[in-house]
Amino acid sequence: MSVPKLRFKEFEGDWIKKCIGDFVISHKGGASLTPEDFVKSSSCEVIPKKGIGSGGWLATDPSDSVYCHEDFFEKNQRSVVDSTYLITTLRDLVPSGPSIGYIVKYKGEKKYILAQGVYGLKVDYNKIYDDFIINFSNTLKYRRYMQTIMVGSTQVHVRNDDFFSVEFFVPSLPEQTKIANFLTTIDDYINQLTRKHELLTQYKKAVMQQIFSQQLRFKDENGEDFADWEEKEIKEILTIGNGRDYKHLASGDVPVFGTGGLMTMVDKFLYEGETVCIGRKGTIDKPMYYKGKLWTVDTLFFTHSFNNVLPKFVFILFQRINWKEHNEASGVPSLSKSTIEKINVPLPDVAEQKKIVGFIDAIDQQLDQLQQQINQIKQYKQGLLQQMFV
Repeated sequence: MSVPKLRFKEFEGDWIKKCIGDFVISHKGGASLTPEDFVKSSSCEVIPKKGIGSGGWLATDPSDSVYCHEDFFEKNQRSVVDSTYLITTLRDLVPSGPSIGYIVKYKGEKKYILAQGVYGLKVDYNKIYDDFIINFSNTLKYRRYMQTIMVGSTQVHVRNDDFFSVEFFVPSLPEQTKIANFLTTIDDYINQLTRKHELLTQYKKAVMQQIFSQQLRFKDENGEDFADWEEKEIKEILTIGNGRDYKHLASGDVPVFGTGGLMTMVDKFLYEGETVCIGRKGTIDKPMYYKGKLWTVDTLFFTHSFNNVLPKFVFILFQRINWKEHNEASGVPSLSKSTIEKINVPLPDVAEQKKIVGFIDAIDQQLDQLQQQINQIKQYKQGLLQQMFV
């Protein structure tokens, strides 16, 4: 029988097999833009592929918005968004995540134009409930199927005909509505927690700005002011270590880190203790704090031999440095040890560092707890998706 494992008790009967194309009234593709078509700002915003993901709504970052010329917008009306849904059938090379095929809605207050690889769909609401098909596009069954119909090597994509031929089982409109509305309540809670996480992140950023501008100062145990801060070069407060190749090592329980994070586990360590790592090549603006045994590869520096500075305070300092300003390459971003060593940083005494670290750690713990909640609820929803869809 074509019925889900988990179902609202007032519904019965088999679900009917359909294709996505059975519900699509019309669709339109994106425009081919060249660098000359883009401008820093205009009333016409371009919808990029990266704005389409698992969230159900078009996700655009105002600080990362892309715009086109007004005349380009007027000449490419066939690609102007006037649809119910957006999808992407073309995958970005970087990042290479499986974004293909997600279905999202958008709020159309702006003049939006579709980028190449992004499609707008209009559907028949007499046959399909909007949030039902969006949730279907987030099921593991659908995501795995998308992987099987991807074609191409340099430009990985899904053919239109293949996308519209995707089969799935559909219940009656009332049951679709009940399922979608139930899942929407979970999404609303996820969004509330996400917003709380964003606000706390903004608060942390504002507080750190006040601390390092010394508008906010801590007191010692006697209620007295701490000593004035000093400016020091990084080479005066720590030593920078080089990563090494790990391929000669056997498997073990010591993590190997690169600029992208954990790579593998080996049986020997390059350094043991507290350290702050920073990329030498590639991702140079994502410092990482670690405590314990570790190995780093050649593209990732680690720090040691700290002099009158707490490693966790170094981590805070490294988060405030605009590392891209110190980039030494025109291609892949790169940093040298000598460049890092010459960077000046503000340094309070160790006692005040402890106060600052404790304060920021408390905020970070709250952020971690919120993120864990968000991840747990997302996993819970994913479990429901597998049981509520056929």
